[in-house]
Amino acid sequence: MAVTINTDKLRAEFFESIFGSHEGYVCIAAARATSRHFNETYFEWPKDIAKMMKHINEVSGGHNVWFCAQLLDEPKRVKENVGLCYALWADLDTCAPTEIVPRPPVVLQSSEGRWQAFWPLTRGIEPVIAEDYSRRIAYAYKEHGADQSGWDLTQLLRVPFTFNYKYPEHPQVIVELELGTQYEPKLFADNYDHVPNYSINWVEPPERSLSADTILAEYRTRLEQYMIDMYTNEPAEGADWSAILWKFMSCMFEIGMSPEEVYAVSSTAACNKFMRDGKPERLWPDVLRAQAAFQGTRPVLTVQEMPEVTIDRDLERSFIEDYADWAGTLTDAPRQYHEASAFIILSSLLASSLVIETSVANFRTNLWVCILGETTLTRKTTAMRLAVRLINEVDENILLATTEGSIEGIMSAMQLRPHKAALFHRDEIAGMFKATVRKDYLSGMLETFTKMYDGDDFKRVLRKETIHVREPVFIFFGGGIKDAVLGALQQEHLTSGFVPRFLWVIGETAIDDLAPLGPKRQQSMEEESQIVGRLRSLYQTYNQPQVIKIGGEPVEVPQKVVAELTEQAWELFNDFQMDLLKWARGQQQHHIIMPVMSRTADNCLKMAALISASRQDPSIDGRITVTEEDVAHAVYFVQNWVPYTMEVVPNAGVSDAEQLVQRVLAGINREPGVSRSKLMRSYKLTAREMTSITDTLRERMLIRVTKDGRQSNYYPAAYG
Repeated sequence: MAVTINTDKLRAEFFESIFGSHEGYVCIAAARATSRHFNETYFEWPKDIAKMMKHINEVSGGHNVWFCAQLLDEPKRVKENVGLCYALWADLDTCAPTEIVPRPPVVLQSSEGRWQAFWPLTRGIEPVIAEDYSRRIAYAYKEHGADQSGWDLTQLLRVPFTFNYKYPEHPQVIVELELGTQYEPKLFADNYDHVPNYSINWVEPPERSLSADTILAEYRTRLEQYMIDMYTNEPAEGADWSAILWKFMSCMFEIGMSPEEVYAVSSTAACNKFMRDGKPERLWPDVLRAQAAFQGTRPVLTVQEMPEVTIDRDLERSFIEDYADWAGTLTDAPRQYHEASAFIILSSLLASSLVIETSVANFRTNLWVCILGETTLTRKTTAMRLAVRLINEVDENILLATTEGSIEGIMSAMQLRPHKAALFHRDEIAGMFKATVRKDYLSGMLETFTKMYDGDDFKRVLRKETIHVREPVFIFFGGGIKDAVLGALQQEHLTSGFVPRFLWVIGETAIDDLAPLGPKRQQSMEEESQIVGRLRSLYQTYNQPQVIKIGGEPVEVPQKVVAELTEQAWELFNDFQMDLLKWARGQQQHHIIMPVMSRTADNCLKMAALISASRQDPSIDGRITVTEEDVAHAVYFVQNWVPYTMEVVPNAGVSDAEQLVQRVLAGINREPGVSRSKLMRSYKLTAREMTSITDTLRERMLIRVTKDGRQSNYYPAAYG
């Protein structure tokens, strides 16, 4: 006898296990099976539970259905509307729930071998803390397959008993419930380590607020008029209050206020959206987030503040994932290094022929990538050399013979490769950045490189010869130590358009994650042979020769292959590009960030075409189809990498002295209580330099100092 499952009852139990009896709005998002664009509908919880179940039943046929993992105070899915959180969450992806400690009592199986999980809590906790704990879980199990991007506060996850139309068989989302199991939040604080560069040091809000008038009077000489305007004038109708308040708090930290002072001043500011909304208790967590951003645990422009195109995380595997998985077995470099290297490989092998025809111009699919590491332990050189070696295995002529010397030497090498991809590889790029602004024989290099990136023809007339570069396909693969590169960058590197053309990727490797040395595995050699064979086949397919005349001489060049986007692909790309530019326009350094984001969107389009090309052969008339899936795949990587760009761009043009101040501050943040003598040894400082830097940091209210006999110890301002 068949057993009928009451899906509405089980769904209700599922939502009750996460939201309890607490009041708020539940966001239900639905998208047609053939589209990634979804509509959001909001229901009051628990009042509208019956309406919500009816809506889910109505849309589940032929639609992917998701829900926001947190209750919202207002019917809009933004993090500012998230109140106290009563459950933690994780997109486990291929990590089995049985591997997690503590084991999640609420589990969704979104498809065969893929899961999402929840941990109900004994009490509500602040959103910033819940997001931090969820992030810790995701990173702790990243090696087991957990999605490192599935911790966002407004994350959309699957609704049970709906269907996953990502797969042809349309598997139903099933749920496993262990009703009544809840965990104390402290368990996750004690058992999971902070994620580097994300941590927020939580302290309770001050019991008594300082006088805003007194604080403003003290800092009056540092206040700019636009800061005063934000404090005294309410935002205009339709303005983004969240962005304005965040900008105001960031400015207050920049002029040296302590968190308590920022809290006091922001409490009475006209742009305080929390006072407007009758939720003054929400201000303090935002102050701590702004403080963490300013102090360097994460840049102000984080992925959470960016516009995010919500995509189904169950994207089809591509060459990027295959290469990153294989390379990860050879070196313990961060995975993002291998992902970026995979794009450089595809660009080097395909950009000679592959173009994207747009209404504005034709785009070659050449990319510039720069990978940075905190130290040599990140294995950036190893990751880069591996990619370059594979490119040489396919065609040793792609790598430019000259990586040193004058512009003339580089142009001469490019002159020999019209219409053909040429890879410029530089392992330590900081020295080149410095040389371009200090050495006469390298003057004009930035402009020359940007012209070659854009594919412009140009000549250089010398005494003995004229160098004529025709339709260059110039690819740049650079790397370096992050601090050294940031110290070398100047404003000229930005204004010339040089820096905006790069995709920046930053990695960090903990000592415990370093793999021991050992013999090369036979399996690895076989896998490498398969990778190289796959690349050779791809290269030969996309580089069918044709003969054209250049200067009256016949020259053999690759036949052109046109990447055509579907209507849905263009729609998704244009939506993402517009959101990215609108976001950039609202930032304090918008005059710098706007052109960077414009180039980033162009790179996203190129990445989508490369992903598309890696999975299909061109048609007889030399065309390939770039689908919505390909664009979504590229957007996924861009959204993960843009925060790295925002660590680089705002620091371009910062003086060497200020760079050193920031490095010392980062050292104090990493090791609260560090001694004066240790800082001097670590950063090779004289007594006079150390005194100047710490005096600067104290006057900015970023650190405090304690005495232990004759020894001074330094702490972040809000530590303890």
